[in-house]
Amino acid sequence: MVGAVWYMLSIESEVWCWRRELKNASLFHEEYLSCGHGDQNVFQLLNKTCSFIDPDKIIDKNTFNFGIFFDALDSGVVESTTDLHQKFFYCFWWGLRNLR
Repeated sequence: MVGAVWYMLSIESEVWCWRRELKNASLFHEEYLSCGHGDQNVFQLLNKTCSFIDPDKIIDKNTFNFGIFFDALDSGVVESTTDLHQKFFYCFWWGLRNLR
């Protein structure tokens, strides 16, 4: 259960970063976050500003800190192309690892 909540919040943290950066760039519209919208300028902006940087290596205070969700995002487990079994076992492993 803990791993499932962590997985969900990992995705939400990425969306939160996207919303923040789109708002800062005066481009915020919900349609930019939908699957059907394909504006390359928006994709480039989000890839540049919401990149996954290890929280211990963040120097610029404006860089988005993904915190405990960095592992899930950096591993690619939250990507739509990742196999369901891989997602399940990765989140299960993460939950067990953090029970100590």
